[in-house]
Amino acid sequence: MTMLLAIDPSIRSTGVAMFKDGQLVAVSTIKGIPKGDIAVRAINIAEQVLWWSDRCTSTPYRINELVFEWPQAYSVAKSKGSASDLFPWWG
Repeated sequence: MTMLLAIDPSIRSTGVAMFKDGQLVAVSTIKGIPKGDIAVRAINIAEQVLWWSDRCTSTPYRINELVFEWPQAYSVAKSKGSASDLFPWWG
């Protein structure tokens, strides 16, 4: 059995999804990430993702694959949003 955890971080919330053998079994948004030091924020996000992943299915499992999106800033011409939504120090 393959369990994959996908994480999509951002400044205001973090998206998470769990896949079992290629099928989506759970999805959520983690909100309430505190403002402040980036290290404290990262630890808080990691703790909340672990808590969520432990509780998102009714049977015990072991995550053996992880996908983590690395935020990418594009030029204004290619972007549909503001880079400051990805990077708090931008602009």
